[in-house]
Amino acid sequence: GQYLTSNMQFDAKASAPNWPMINSQTMKSNEYGTVIIWNQPKTATTTKENPLMSKTMYDSHLDSTGNATPIFMLEDDHLERIIAGKAKQFANLRAKMSEGATRMSGMAATRHGFVHLHNHTEYSMLDGAAKIKPMVAEAVRLGQPALGITDHGYLFGAYEFYRECVSAGIKPIIGLEAYVTPGTSRFDKSKVTWGEPWQKNDDVSARGTYTHLTLLAHSTQGVHNLFRMGSMASLEGQVGKYPRVDKDLMARYHEGITVLTGCPSSAVQTRMRLGQWDEAVKEAGELRDIFGADRFYVELMDHGIEIERKTRDQLPRLAELLGAPMVVSNDSHYVSKEDAHTQEAMLALQSTTTLLDKPYHEGGPRFAFEGDTFYLRSTEDMRRTWKELPQALDSTLEIAERSDVTFRTTSDGANYMPRFPTPPGEDEQSWFVKEVRKGLHARFGESIPAHVLDRAEF
Repeated sequence: GQYLTSNMQFDAKASAPNWPMINSQTMKSNEYGTVIIWNQPKTATTTKENPLMSKTMYDSHLDSTGNATPIFMLEDDHLERIIAGKAKQFANLRAKMSEGATRMSGMAATRHGFVHLHNHTEYSMLDGAAKIKPMVAEAVRLGQPALGITDHGYLFGAYEFYRECVSAGIKPIIGLEAYVTPGTSRFDKSKVTWGEPWQKNDDVSARGTYTHLTLLAHSTQGVHNLFRMGSMASLEGQVGKYPRVDKDLMARYHEGITVLTGCPSSAVQTRMRLGQWDEAVKEAGELRDIFGADRFYVELMDHGIEIERKTRDQLPRLAELLGAPMVVSNDSHYVSKEDAHTQEAMLALQSTTTLLDKPYHEGGPRFAFEGDTFYLRSTEDMRRTWKELPQALDSTLEIAERSDVTFRTTSDGANYMPRFPTPPGEDEQSWFVKEVRKGLHARFGESIPAHVLDRAEF
C-alpha cells in the first residue's frame, strides 16, 4: 500500500463528493496503508455517477454504529482506495507496516534503490563479524528498505534477525549460504575434486568437500523449508564442521525459495574457473529446473579481486544463454569498512594462524579476504560500481518486494507443544497426571512419600 498524509476524520453521513481528494503528491509519508479496489472513472463525481459503485456498495461501507470505512479518490490516477475497518483495523495496518510489509511500495516504479541480500552475521562463526543489531541499524541509516541474512550452513540467527528488522521497520529476508555436496549424495562423505592437480586453488572448497549456494526464502513456507533443509544437512550431510545439502534435499524442499548461483566458491563459478563451461551451464540449469525459472538468478559480485575477475565475463554470458536475470550482491561479512581488520583477526583464528602470517593469496597459511569492501555499502556506491548493469541492481528490489515472511510466536497466540493421543475420556492433562502417578508407584511402591507427592503435584 501507499502512504497517505494527514490523519483525517470522516463523517459517515457525508456524501462521497465531500470526502477529501488526495493526489499523488500527498501520498509519501503517512502511516495509513491503502488497498487498490477498483478504477475511479475521471468523470465520476458522486457514487451514483460511478458505474462501478452502486448505492448498495456505498451503504455497505457503513457499519452498525454508523462509522464509515473511508474511501480515498485520487485526482491524478483516478484510483479509488478503501481502507477497511475502524481504529483497531487501522492499528493492525500500522503494525503490519512496522514489520516492513508495505515499505517496499513504489520501488518497482522508481528502481533507484538497492537491497543487500547476501550478508553474514556473527552466526557465521569465526567468519562473520557483523552483529545483527548494528547491521540492521546501518541498513536503516543507508535508507535501504530491506536486508537479507545468509549465514554459512545454519539459520540460528534467523529469528533474532527477523525481530530486529521488524522493530527497525525494514523487511527481513531470511536466507542461507548453503554448503552443497560436490555432485554427490549427502550420505557420501568422500571428497571430490573436478580439476587437475595444478588447479587445486580453483577447485572444490576444503579439498573437495563442498561448494556454496545462496538460498533466500520469499515466503513463510520457504523459511520452514530452509529450516528443514538445514536440519537434514546437519543430521545426514555433515562432514567436519560443514552441514551439506544435496540436490535431493533441494528438490524436496524447494517451495518458497529463490536461488542465486552463488559466490566464487559456488559450483557454477568453480566449474567456470576450471575451464568447464558445459558443466557450469549444466549446474545452473539444474538449479533453474529445481527452483523454477522465475526463482533463479545469476549472482554477481565485485570486490576488485582476481577470483571474481576470472568469471566476470562468463556470468552475464550464462544469464543470456539461460534467459535468466542477474542480481548483484556484496557478500557482506562486517557492517562498515572500518570493521575489516576485526574480521581479518577472526579469520586468522579460524585458520589457527596469527596476523603476522602471510595470507593465502600471498602464499602464506593464513585465511584472509582480499580487500576491505565486504561490508554494507551505500546504494550510491553499489549503483556506481554496477552502472553498466542497472537491471542486476533492480533485481535486488524485485526479490525484496516478493519476500513476505513472518514468525508466529507464543506472544501471537502460537502453541508449538506437541499433541499426544489420549485414551477415550481423557485429555492430555488428566492422562499426564495418571502416568506420573503410575510412575511414582512403580518407583516408591504403594505408599508415595509426602515430599515426593508434593513435588509431583507442584
